[in-house]
Amino acid sequence: MSAPHSSSRLRGLIAVISSMALTALVFGFTYPMFATRLATMGVPEFWIGLNAAAQSAGVFVVAWFAPRLVTRYGPVRVMVAMTGFKLLAVLACILFPAYWPWLLMRMVIGGAGSVLWIAGETWINEIADEKSRGRELAIYSIALGVGTVAGVKVVEVVGYQGSWPFVALMIAIGISVIPILFAWRDEPKLDMAGHDVGLAGFVNSFRKAPLAIMLNTVFAAIFVSVQSFMTIYGLEVGMVLERSLDILIVFNIGGIL
Repeated sequence: MSAPHSSSRLRGLIAVISSMALTALVFGFTYPMFATRLATMGVPEFWIGLNAAAQSAGVFVVAWFAPRLVTRYGPVRVMVAMTGFKLLAVLACILFPAYWPWLLMRMVIGGAGSVLWIAGETWINEIADEKSRGRELAIYSIALGVGTVAGVKVVEVVGYQGSWPFVALMIAIGISVIPILFAWRDEPKLDMAGHDVGLAGFVNSFRKAPLAIMLNTVFAAIFVSVQSFMTIYGLEVGMVLERSLDILIVFNIGGIL
């Protein structure tokens, strides 16, 4: 792909980074909110963990075909469509406030979010300048960390009871797509010719960097566990919700640093 014009590249970077920061906010919001809500409903911790795992399991459902989807339709169309799926899933959580519907909807939220990550990171990698790639990717990573921290803070503001947490979630999801719409004409043209995707792509990547993938898997398991159970632990040892969330915020600030 030829290098994009500097102004187009800058617009694309701003759009993707801001949009994905808001997507990270949704991530930072959903795990502690759902876990705390389910705990107050009397759901045992095993089933709370299973509910959290469903959101992560959505990744495995879509990861095999997401690259072809992004290549065929372009990052913008795919990101707008996935935003729509997430909005419908959160609306369904309001209409069907029970464990099993939430488990299914969290899988949808996780799957749609995974495609958003793939589309956004593909976009970033395509337009990042070789001379400043490390800096631009670092800014992108910091934005994700800030978004995650903001998501935890939103739980502190709106709480976890009633419909308001889901309304706040829908607002955040809706806002996240706005920057992408402004950069519609700046999206890169993707060409996957010569690249393995799906299962073949994963196997090929694993052969090249097995240690990196295994370490990332372990870190992801720890990260999601902390995001889901830290607030419950804090409440069980007598902390108020705000202090439990503060511990989770500090944990995420460590990632930013």
